[in-house]
Amino acid sequence: HEINSPLTGIVTFGHLLRKKFQEGTQEREDIEVIIEQANRCSNIIKGLLGFARATSAEKNLININDLVNSSLNMVRNKADFFNIKIVLDFDESLPTVRADASQIQQVFLNMIINAADAMEGKGTLTVRTTKVEENGSPFTEIEFNDTGYGISEQDIPKLFEPFFTTKPVGKGTGLGLAVSHGIIQDHGGRIRVRSKPGEGTSFFMRLPFYIDKKEQNQ
Repeated sequence: HEINSPLTGIVTFGHLLRKKFQEGTQEREDIEVIIEQANRCSNIIKGLLGFARATSAEKNLININDLVNSSLNMVRNKADFFNIKIVLDFDESLPTVRADASQIQQVFLNMIINAADAMEGKGTLTVRTTKVEENGSPFTEIEFNDTGYGISEQDIPKLFEPFFTTKPVGKGTGLGLAVSHGIIQDHGGRIRVRSKPGEGTSFFMRLPFYIDKKEQNQ
């Protein structure tokens, strides 16, 4: 908060100062760079706060398919998605999952926006949900598959490291996937990626089924 407050002041006064110069002048362009970089610092701080996750998760029973749909509805009308075809392949028989809806939606939105960036606003995003079993335990698996430029083999092991990004300079903070990884782990699940350059990318998230122990013991 001690860093965010002065940054907010920089952005606010930057906007006021920008009004004093006409479009196309060097002064106005320089001020716009100041505003842009201050906003970028603010986004990095938000990402760090998310990475630290000082607040504990408020877990309730949620329907994963509904949460995916509501996440997609938040971005469908944005310009970046006008030329992206969205394909849904849901298992409608999925049981509920015990999770913090806002945190899981944060993960889903990160996956959706990353996919749009990888496809540069043109391609197909396929979202699948299904039931899988791992070491004898049942999980819900959510897959986000894009037809983008893919990720190189040497970059895949570093994807979930804080501040690592394959995006151009100034485009991403490199915290989104690190935060997503932490959220999924905190929910007893895991996240993995499969990708080849030029062949797109798939992110897979697994969340454990909610099992009512009272019913199980009856």
